[in-house]
Amino acid sequence: MFEATRARGVCRLRREGARWLSTGFGGGFTDAPAAYNVTVPEGFSRTDLGAFVAERCTDAGFDDEGPALLTGVDQRHARCARFGPVEAVVTAGLSNPAALPVDADSRARPSPAPMTTRRRPGR
Repeated sequence: MFEATRARGVCRLRREGARWLSTGFGGGFTDAPAAYNVTVPEGFSRTDLGAFVAERCTDAGFDDEGPALLTGVDQRHARCARFGPVEAVVTAGLSNPAALPVDADSRARPSPAPMTTRRRPGR
């Protein structure tokens, strides 16, 4: 398990020797002692995301290196789940939408087909 600490709109998840999978900006697998979930303010429009995360983490008193996710949801609403060796912290909300910068190449790629759920009989 990891240690979760919240301060000033930032949630730090910490565990020495951890490997993180982030779907946020600059995402992918990262070996680091911590990962962050950072709340953005309403009307967020900054494009220097790395600098923004660094400022917010410093302001919250966190100095560990690690990947970060940005969310419009206050960290008090974050929820954790664990299944075997995998742990996840999730925020989801619709009240504070923010448009993040997207590079031109990613807009040119077609979207994946929508997911469908097939239920087997008796389930």
